[in-house]
Amino acid sequence: MRNMDEIGTRNSKLYSRILISRVRDLMLDIRQTELAPYDVSPRQAFILEILFKLGHSATLGQLAKYNEREANTISVQMTKMEKKGW
Repeated sequence: MRNMDEIGTRNSKLYSRILISRVRDLMLDIRQTELAPYDVSPRQAFILEILFKLGHSATLGQLAKYNEREANTISVQMTKMEKKGW
């Protein structure tokens, strides 16, 4: 931890980015653990949540926009989800 304290005193922006990165990784680990029994990835769960909120009128473009991904990436995810019966 001493090295982190040194970084914090020398460069607070870098220290903040490191802490944010750690929190993001911990949150992802927790979400993956929550979803593991259902065989759903965090990205797939987010897509399902957006679909639920937008309803049947959701387009691939809207899903891509809300996921901050390209449409082709969402299309691949959707294909995988469809194969699973979702």
